[in-house]
Amino acid sequence: LLAPGSKPEDFITTVTPQINITHSGSRIRGSLFGAGLVTKYLNNPSRDFVGYNVGGQMDLTAVANQMSQRITSLSVRGTYTSTPSTTGFGAAGGGLGTGFGSTSGGALETGQVTNRASRQIYTLGVGGGYQLTGVTTLSGDYNYSKVSFGEQGAQSGGVNIPLFNTTGHQGSTTISTQISARDTVGATATMSHFIQEDSSGSRGSGSFTTITESLNWSRLWTQQLNTS
Repeated sequence: LLAPGSKPEDFITTVTPQINITHSGSRIRGSLFGAGLVTKYLNNPSRDFVGYNVGGQMDLTAVANQMSQRITSLSVRGTYTSTPSTTGFGAAGGGLGTGFGSTSGGALETGQVTNRASRQIYTLGVGGGYQLTGVTTLSGDYNYSKVSFGEQGAQSGGVNIPLFNTTGHQGSTTISTQISARDTVGATATMSHFIQEDSSGSRGSGSFTTITESLNWSRLWTQQLNTS
């Protein structure tokens, strides 16, 4: 699978600079981060690449409490990742608080991946909670995500595999009621809808939806032991 002129052995150097900024005010709390990913190959310099990952989140609960004290939480978040690397590199899912240069499979496994295509990941999310009664809380969360690739011809390594741009909408609601000093019961409903389209435009598009419902029960047995 190696392209002509590639060497089967290499020494890989990865540098991952990152900066984190946190603000904690009386009304708004939040954080921003920016990370870079610089990878250099000693024997195959044509495989060198640079990527970046930025994101942030804000806790707006204090602002929302000015409208209603029943609002228990309100937050927004978002990330953007751009990299020509494979899934061996980069923050998992583009999430907050994850190491941008993570190589969960190890440098050896990552070095064996010969195909590469430009990849961009966007995520936007909002979540909140509302106190319905003294013992019942309703919470909800919505997350938008989009993964897009470059043109099929932009793949490296002489390989042209199908790549599917994917847009995802995921939402969930949870209602919880404390029925005793130790027991809390409730239910969660989650819907995920994904739209996929071949990045080359030759294979059309498709979509699928998954729905999950669950009943929840948590119990505090002691100060050290909790089951759910």
